[in-house]
Amino acid sequence: NRKLQVACFSATYSPENLKEAFRTTGLKDGDEGVQLIKDTSNLVLKLVKQYTMYFEPRGEGGMDHLLELIRGFFDALGTKMQQVIIFVNEKAYGRKVADLLTGDHAVGQLYGGKKGMTNDERDTVMPKFMKGETQRLIATDVIGRGVDIPNVTHVINIDTPLKAMWNEKTRQNDLSLGHEEYLQRVGRAGRMGKTGVAITFMPGDHDQVKQYGPSKAKIDELKALYQCDIEEVPVKDEDGDIPEELWQEKFGVVE
Repeated sequence: NRKLQVACFSATYSPENLKEAFRTTGLKDGDEGVQLIKDTSNLVLKLVKQYTMYFEPRGEGGMDHLLELIRGFFDALGTKMQQVIIFVNEKAYGRKVADLLTGDHAVGQLYGGKKGMTNDERDTVMPKFMKGETQRLIATDVIGRGVDIPNVTHVINIDTPLKAMWNEKTRQNDLSLGHEEYLQRVGRAGRMGKTGVAITFMPGDHDQVKQYGPSKAKIDELKALYQCDIEEVPVKDEDGDIPEELWQEKFGVVE
């Protein structure tokens, strides 16, 4: 007649994910003795300063502008930017970004999926990044969960995490901003009690918003859901130059 009490915890599972997990056990919220608590107020990343920038890396001349922008980050921040993870949604595009940056810095690459990388390839990349032998890592969401690297000070979302959502009206999947995926990516910075910075590029063109990035309304959804501040920072100043002093103020990491 011993009574067993079970508590299951997740930092990032959405209510929908939790309901599905319960469904596979034959239990559901509301059953006798079953309580599903859905509180997102504790998911705030208090040590991660979050920013957005209007920038279209996939537009005309995008790769040249991307190189200028990221070099601007490195030049403005110097040693304040220790290790950085640059997130993309596709391996092919990630390789283009890596080729772009390889001339300036040692760059690692980590991709998931069946055609991503072999386990042996991943096992070569990760130890080098963990030891600090490479300072820049281009990655898809394969590194978004369960990786704790204390010296990652910055996360840059060139592509924002997208999630396929079923639309009953159109009977097809719509791409939308992945809330949990965003949380996981941003959470790679600011580990071990340190302050981190997350920068998300937000394209302005409607088609690109649908394919690669969120609209301002979606960013507002994140702010409301996680009760956090996500500040917009300009790419250029009024004279068309990179605003180094502003970037140093906003993106510089305070231990």
